[in-house]
Amino acid sequence: MSEYQCYEFQAIDRLLSSEEIRVLRSHSSRAHITPSSFVNEYSFGSFKGNEDEWMAVYFDAFLYVANWGTRTLMLRLPSSVLSESASRPYCSDNGQYDESLTVGTAPGHVILKFGSRNQEGGEWIDGAGLLGSLLPIRSELAQGDRRSLYLGWLRGIQKGSEQPGMPEPPVPPGLRSLSPSLAAFASFLEIDHDLIMAAAAASADVAPVDVDPAAAVKWIAGLPSAEKDGPLLRLMQGNAVHAGMELRARFEGQRTASQSPKLPTSRTVGQLLDAAKSLRQVREREAARRAAEELARSEREERAAQARRLDELSLKVPQTWNEVEALVSVTQRVAYAEAARLLVDLREIAVRNQAKPEFLRQLQALCDRHSRKKAFMDLLTERGLRS
Repeated sequence: MSEYQCYEFQAIDRLLSSEEIRVLRSHSSRAHITPSSFVNEYSFGSFKGNEDEWMAVYFDAFLYVANWGTRTLMLRLPSSVLSESASRPYCSDNGQYDESLTVGTAPGHVILKFGSRNQEGGEWIDGAGLLGSLLPIRSELAQGDRRSLYLGWLRGIQKGSEQPGMPEPPVPPGLRSLSPSLAAFASFLEIDHDLIMAAAAASADVAPVDVDPAAAVKWIAGLPSAEKDGPLLRLMQGNAVHAGMELRARFEGQRTASQSPKLPTSRTVGQLLDAAKSLRQVREREAARRAAEELARSEREERAAQARRLDELSLKVPQTWNEVEALVSVTQRVAYAEAARLLVDLREIAVRNQAKPEFLRQLQALCDRHSRKKAFMDLLTERGLRS
C-alpha cells in the first residue's frame, strides 16, 4: 500500500495576511494555500511545519489523516467561550494523545486535540475536504455543547487502557441524538457505537438551541456594563466573530444551567465498558437472529421456486432430454454447465415420479454417446450424476 497523508488547516475567525501566507509557503511549495486555508496531501515526503505551533498562531482548525490509521482533529477556540478548566475533565490519563483528548493553550485561546489510532490501519479515508464536515463542532462547543469533549474522552477509554475504577466526567445532554457533525466526528475517530449508546443511558435530552429574541433582549439588558464592554470593544476592533461567540456562550451557559436537568452519575470506566459489551452482545444476537430468519426465508423461496420450475419441466421431459443432447453436442463449457443443470432437474423429477431407473438408463446412454468429452464427464461427476 502506498503512503498517504493529508494535512488541512482552516482559519475561521480571521483571514491570513500576505506575510503569513508567505511564511506558510516557505514550508511547502506544493500546498494549496488561501487566506483561510492550507491543504497538502503526501504520497511521499512529510510535512515541514509544526501543527501545534501553526494552530497557536495562524489557524482555528486542523485535520490530519494517514493511511496507517492515525487521525487527528484540532480545534482552537477563544478562552472566553471555552475555558481550559471546563475542558480538562474530559482529558484521559493514558498519556497517548493520538488515542484521546488533550487540551493546550495559546494566548487568549484553548486548543483541543482529538486523536485516534487504529493499529490495523482502519478503513481508507480521503482527508481532502473532510474537515468541512467537522467544523460545526467548533460552533457547538462555543454554544456550550460539550458532547464532542465527552466523545473524545470515550475514545480515550475505548481500548480499556484506563483504570477501570476511574469515574467518568460530566455527561452532557444529547448523546442519544448526535448532530450530523458529531456523527461524522464519532465516525472519524472510530468511536465504538455501543460505547456511545452505553454512555447515552445517563444523558438527558438536548435542550432547544433557538434563541428567543425577547429572552435575549432581557438578558442583555440585565448584564452589568463591565461584562458588555469587552465584547463591544472587540466588535469595534473588527472581531465580530469572537464577540458574538462570547455573548452567545454566556447566554447559552446561563440558560443551560437553569433549564437542563443534572443527572447524577457514579459510573466508572469499567462499568461503561461492561455496559458497552452487553449492548454489543445483545446487538450481535439480534443481528444473528435476523440473519437466520432471512436465510430461512431465502431458502423457503428458493425451494418454492425450484418446485415451480420442476412442475413446469415435468410437463416436457422428452423435450428436455433433447435439449440436453443438443447442449452437449455444442462442445462448450457453458453449454455443458447448462446441460448438467437440466440433468439435475430431470433426476429430481424422476425421484418425484418414482422413475429413477428410467432416468439412469437415459443418462447412461447419454454418457456412452459422449464418453470422449472428458470435461463433460468430469462435470457430471462433480454434480453427483455419475461416479
